[in-house]
Amino acid sequence: MMDEYYSKIQMMLIKKNNEYGQLKFLSSKTTEEDSHIILDICNRVENIFQDYGIPIGDDVSINNTKCIEAFKYLILNTNFKSQEQLVEDILNGYLVDMCPPISPYLLMEILFNLKYENILAESILYFPLDLVIEIMEIVNRCITMIEFNRASNLIINLILNSYKKFINIHRMGTQSLDLNTSLDSFSMHIEELIAALTDNKLTRSENNLTEMKKNERFGLTLRNILKMIKNCLQCDENNVTVNADLEKFYKVTFGRNFIVTCEMEVIKSQLNILNSALLFLLMKILKKIDVNIYLSWASIDIEDNSSSISLQQAIGFDCYYMLEFFKECKSIEVYDDLTECLQQLSSKPKLPSSANFEELYKSIDEGKQESLKELMNRYENWDNSTFEYVRKNYSMLDKNDFSILLEYLTLLTAKPSEEEHKQNVYNTLTKVLTKLSIPDIYEVVIEYILKHNASDQLESMHTEEMFKNFIHRNSNLKSSTNLRIVLFFILKNPQKFLMILIKMSIGCSEWKNVMIPPKDLSLLSPIMIIYEKNNNKLVLNVLKIIGLNTSDWETKKFSNFITTMIDENIFTADEFMNSVLIPMIGTNNIPTSNITFAINTIRQTMIKCTDKINLETLLINLARTMSSLRRSTRIPKYTSDELITTTIRIFKSFLHFNEDWLKKDESKSIIDKIVKILQPIDQIHFTTLWYLKTSPHIIDIMDDYRRRIQSVILRLSDVQSSPLELESLQQDFQRHLILNSTEQEFIRVASEMTVIHWRYFQVNSTDTDENDALHKFIKMTIEIGCYCLELPDRVAPNTFGFLIKCLIKFIREIIKLENKWNYSKLIDCLRENIKLINTSIKNSEYENFYTEILIFIENYSSDKSTHELLINILKCLDDFGGKCVEIIQIMSLDKNNLDIIKHEVAQDFINDCLMFEGENQSSIMRRVNEIIFNMNDDEDAN
Repeated sequence: MMDEYYSKIQMMLIKKNNEYGQLKFLSSKTTEEDSHIILDICNRVENIFQDYGIPIGDDVSINNTKCIEAFKYLILNTNFKSQEQLVEDILNGYLVDMCPPISPYLLMEILFNLKYENILAESILYFPLDLVIEIMEIVNRCITMIEFNRASNLIINLILNSYKKFINIHRMGTQSLDLNTSLDSFSMHIEELIAALTDNKLTRSENNLTEMKKNERFGLTLRNILKMIKNCLQCDENNVTVNADLEKFYKVTFGRNFIVTCEMEVIKSQLNILNSALLFLLMKILKKIDVNIYLSWASIDIEDNSSSISLQQAIGFDCYYMLEFFKECKSIEVYDDLTECLQQLSSKPKLPSSANFEELYKSIDEGKQESLKELMNRYENWDNSTFEYVRKNYSMLDKNDFSILLEYLTLLTAKPSEEEHKQNVYNTLTKVLTKLSIPDIYEVVIEYILKHNASDQLESMHTEEMFKNFIHRNSNLKSSTNLRIVLFFILKNPQKFLMILIKMSIGCSEWKNVMIPPKDLSLLSPIMIIYEKNNNKLVLNVLKIIGLNTSDWETKKFSNFITTMIDENIFTADEFMNSVLIPMIGTNNIPTSNITFAINTIRQTMIKCTDKINLETLLINLARTMSSLRRSTRIPKYTSDELITTTIRIFKSFLHFNEDWLKKDESKSIIDKIVKILQPIDQIHFTTLWYLKTSPHIIDIMDDYRRRIQSVILRLSDVQSSPLELESLQQDFQRHLILNSTEQEFIRVASEMTVIHWRYFQVNSTDTDENDALHKFIKMTIEIGCYCLELPDRVAPNTFGFLIKCLIKFIREIIKLENKWNYSKLIDCLRENIKLINTSIKNSEYENFYTEILIFIENYSSDKSTHELLINILKCLDDFGGKCVEIIQIMSLDKNNLDIIKHEVAQDFINDCLMFEGENQSSIMRRVNEIIFNMNDDEDAN
């Protein structure tokens, strides 16, 4: 049928275009001929609409698809500048230029004749911005062509929809060739419409009205303007959505081109200008009210909420509610003069608080909304019959009533019985929920959560199970029905149900078959950003709990979730760092995967952080993490090596970007605390913390060991006079250093001990050289390896294999220094020391690998050069180390080796001293006595 309508309009316009000349140039009724042409075309269009059953006049509806399609066809064939872009519309472009174009002025004449102004006002929500501006321009010119009531209604609807249009430009974008210019033009045309509401041209027809009728029209217009202003200002506060069903019919586009969005700050700036214009309009109208107008309103009765009251009362109530709205809406600045004018007119509605329930029932049945409000406000005095009355009238309930029903259910939960009644209340709440808008539900849920401190009072025994069953089948939060129900569940226990949703989003194993994209979950941002008692956002508290207590998420999904939340401004990188990541790295014994995730996420997130980060706590916890990773006996050595290296880089970066912090006097106590946490080896990375002007070397590290151990011993009064000689612990310091070093640190330390500062570590440096230092270092490393083999539970998994591979990597590096090493002696040294492992490695998981390497070393070919032979042995040892790394030794051997026991005591003593905080005093004293006892045994043996 619409195709026939298109064809009929096309034929008529072609004929009239030939008959009257080009219709696109008709711009007014200045001549009789123009008036005749316009009247003729309007009548013919009206007849075509009637012939094809397209509603006109009072039958027109903004929801009627015939009306919309017929209107849209006229728009697409109007001589707008945007017509050239409208051709690109994939769905509607073929309709453009089907007819000779009509002028925008003629379009207005046709639409006003058909009474299509409401459809015109609705259409601006769905049209490209540039087209909307052209429509607004011609409406401003032609608004006086229709009588006052229709004109004022059109202006009010256009202004309100323009506000919504502004909000949606930010939310969903629009189409414009030059957005900034278009926004300014759009705002200017809205201001013109606002000004038109008090234009004398609009009210010229009032000359034929009696004074009483003029005053009535003035009063009714004032009420409409008050309502419009309140709705517009609420657009500035609340999320605005378009009707998806109507959008399908109204929408026209410029194709896929010219799609633009705008920052909310720009939109707010434009809306602030319009807000001022609206408030100025209201004050201008209020100042026109004189005593005669005000008194005349008292004698004019109107229908308001199904009850008859005077226009004076109605305006008084409207002004009261407007003042209340201004009080709640802190972001809007209201002139004192305007407030004073509203106060003079306002009157607070009297509620029938003295009425009993039966009287209230009768009053509600008569349609008096204020009586329903009174009944709801007295919910604490309800009995079951009162609730039954409310339940039967649930269709009359709004969001405020929904909040009251929630409070009523909360009261009932404190009572142990009445389960059936509670279920009835719950069912009624669900019914009311389905009729509330999504923004209203958000408002109610947030209000309830804040009022009850995110408690779980409304949660029952089966709530969690019900939620899980629901979300398994309905995980699409973009569905308004699903979102409503999810919000209702969250209200009952915000933390628990938000946690379940987040676990789904980050791929926790329990929810492998359910996926909620982080972007969808951001729909819950108004709930997520609620601040709890600890001044952290709800979502951050949930993420902290997950981070500390769960480890079965998918790292990629978790990282994507965090990125999305930051991009959506649900929390900042600083907030996430302070509330989640810093506590994670500061917590002992969380799973390895969690600490790995935390460190890597800090590395990825740090570039987004600002000076709002809790730098001192971060540095302290990073230091604790490094120290803990070095001592860890549960994290595989290569894993801890990688984590320590990453943590060092992070720590260095934060120090680099906060150099000013290092110079502050108040930072010194924090720096001292960090230094006490870190290991002596760490000074090679963080010279600024030790206030060193040059890079430290191995001798500085050894001195730091002695200084820190001595400092702890001197603090323990019981052992101040102890015969413990720290020089006797020199080799134990070296072992501790090697055992707790990363691969890179191992190679640096080894190089300094054997090549750079080798004399420092030799008893008689005059009779020795670098070869002796190297042999000594190899032997010490193998001895540490024996310690790892015999006491695998005292070191990180794979440490033995790690040490072997580090040693081989180091030897490969230094033998590049040609003419310095005696390869033959080095080969003999390796053979002899590898044999030292024999006792320690027996009955371990590595024994078979060791047997293989012994066979190779004992039967190597002598026809090769010593250098080639050394290279082969190093490769064999490296392979041996690699095989050992792949297997975690789980069996702890008997501690019968006295040297190993002494080694264990010394290492525990050094660890205790480096971690000294007072509470491990008795442990240190016991270790000191054990070391002294062992020293005496050695002397007796000698």
